[in-house]
Amino acid sequence: MATPIPENRARFRLSEIAAFTGGHLVGEDVDVVGVVTDSRAVRGGELFVALVGERFDGHDHAPAAVEKGARAVLVSRELELGGASVVRVADTLSALGKIAKAHRDRWGGKVVGITGSAGKTGTKEMIAAALSGAGHRVLATRGNLNNRVGVPMTLLTLEDEDVAVIEMGTSEPGEIAELAHIARPDVGVITLIAAAHTEGLGDVAAVAHEKGALFRALDEDGVAVGSLDEPEVAALLEVTPARVHAFGRGEGGRLRIVSQTIGDRGTKVEVELDGEPYAVDVPLLGEPAVQQVAIALLVVEAVGGDLRGAIDALAHAPRTPGRLVPHASPSGALVIDDSYNANPRSMRAALEFAASIAAQRGGRA
Repeated sequence: MATPIPENRARFRLSEIAAFTGGHLVGEDVDVVGVVTDSRAVRGGELFVALVGERFDGHDHAPAAVEKGARAVLVSRELELGGASVVRVADTLSALGKIAKAHRDRWGGKVVGITGSAGKTGTKEMIAAALSGAGHRVLATRGNLNNRVGVPMTLLTLEDEDVAVIEMGTSEPGEIAELAHIARPDVGVITLIAAAHTEGLGDVAAVAHEKGALFRALDEDGVAVGSLDEPEVAALLEVTPARVHAFGRGEGGRLRIVSQTIGDRGTKVEVELDGEPYAVDVPLLGEPAVQQVAIALLVVEAVGGDLRGAIDALAHAPRTPGRLVPHASPSGALVIDDSYNANPRSMRAALEFAASIAAQRGGRA
């Protein structure tokens, strides 16, 4: 199910939007409050962006948006709208990204960008929980709004938060680079690289290059977070211009995973961060939870804040629906719901977890 686009109240003057987008303003230079891409979401005073897709054309809905109270319309072709102000651009989707980038830049907080072939959503939720516990006001991507529409529309909701946790997905070359340019992350996280979206990206090497655009987008003041136990991620960490906060089960990173105890209701992870021992309990299951704990702690270290508060908050981190969620059946069997969209790597992790729990319970998976 598609995640609803969140409402925003981002404020712009049309002359600003024309400048951001390289567009041409036709009509009165007015202020708009809010940016919408769905005419049904218009409440009054917004800028309606006429996006164009394979099966829809927002220009067809521009008159309805104006009738409902949109104060101006962003279009890519000539349109007669009965006196409403118009900004005409070459590409409305690209222009939406530029508007969101301008809003992010004047907001001035820190952005944590997350990508990877699996585990993005769970990692996003874990990072958001840890940062909130560390004392930050956090905005996190809702649901699966991780594409060229979802990321800009998420950034446009930024108000009084001081950290944004932005998930970035891709299905074609260049998408991560574009999203990173819009979001301008201070911290970049790559969960892992595996055979996912290969129909649009090619082989695993091509996937690594696409995901690696997040690390390449960081400047020398930024922080790249990733696992030394993932060869493709470790290789990307070696070439990023940013500072590196790495983790793994061996030496060489800032954080070392010492041990883990995975039960059928949660996971206990023991780590050493800069040589200091910490024990973290999370209500999440399987090997992915261990990696997510490590990433969340390193992101808190990168952004700053109360590490102990972050650890306490992780004990209440939310489960991702459909991702290793336990249910007790009437017969007493443990049913693991891992129905969320998966690839071979995440499916293997789910099967390994089920087998380990079955062994602990003296049963079968």
